[in-house]
Formats: sequence, structure tokens, C-alpha cells
Amino acid sequence: MMFIASAPSVQSTGNSIGAAQAQTMSLPLIAGSGSVQMKKTQKPEDWEAKVKGLLKAELKRRDITYQELAEKLAAAGIAETPENIANKISRGKFSAVFLVQCLEVIGCQTVRLVD
Repeated sequence: MMFIASAPSVQSTGNSIGAAQAQTMSLPLIAGSGSVQMKKTQKPEDWEAKVKGLLKAELKRRDITYQELAEKLAAAGIAETPENIANKISRGKFSAVFLVQCLEVIGCQTVRLVD
């Protein structure tokens, strides 16, 4: 599995950095694919929604249900019920380990962080 990003560069929206000015972090992705703009002041809920959407999108692309994901995880020695998976994804609060395990068992090789 490959996550594609490089070292972040911080960009200010003005000449001086003030508390009221939004700062963004630009993460270049695959050559020619653009970059992701993220506000440094994003709330945890924003990140949770982003990671939740990322996993749900990858499952949808592959037409994989939570039941099928639970079976694939079990085949890899990871015990999760479809209900636990649904709850984790619904909340958007799960570990990076869980995310990578899910992406690995569904055969996801590359993750694009572009909306």
C-alpha cells in the first residue's frame, strides 16, 4: 500500500501571520494531480469526517459491505464484527492501524487525498 504525499509546506494567506488569518498546509500528491488544502485550524470533527469518508469511498468503489469487510479482516486474523465496523466508521474515530488494515484487506494500493 502506498500513501502518496511529501513533506508539507506552510503557506500564509497574507504578508504577516495573524491569529485571524487562515493558514493552510499544502500536501503535494501524485505528479500532476494537484494538492490538498487543509486549514491548520480544522476541528477534530473535520478530520474524522475526512477519514470516515475516505474509508467509506474505498469500500463503495469496491462494492464491499461491512459484512464482507469483517470476513476479509477475519481471514487476516483481525476480529471485527460488522456492527463494530459500522460503529467505528459512523463515528469516524478509529486508529490508523484499523484504517490501514481495512485498506490492505480490500486490496487498496494507493490512497488519493483529493476531494
